[in-house]
Amino acid sequence: MWFVEWAESGDPLGWCGMFPLEDSGLVEIGYRFITAAWGKGVATEAATRVLDHGFQALDLDPIVAVTHPGNAGSQNVLGKIGLEAKGLQFHYGLKLCFFSLSRASYLDVQPA
Repeated sequence: MWFVEWAESGDPLGWCGMFPLEDSGLVEIGYRFITAAWGKGVATEAATRVLDHGFQALDLDPIVAVTHPGNAGSQNVLGKIGLEAKGLQFHYGLKLCFFSLSRASYLDVQPA
């Protein structure tokens, strides 16, 4: 997990990181931010950097994410960083939107 803060003031915004997805053997990217950070690109920027670290430094494959079906903002962020919607799956006791991105797909779209 990485702590995320405003560059100018150092005020806390939230966190972004990777962790095991409940009993799946997969690694999940996740984030939580204060509402003042919503819609400002903070989640997209932080998640992009975490995703890059996961694929480039840690050689993870794939990286996944889950989100509540009604959380359009988070689904938008996951799409912007390249994860693909794969339907609903049962995790954390709920039916959640499941997203995934393979290392090969990620590396295919990175600049040389």
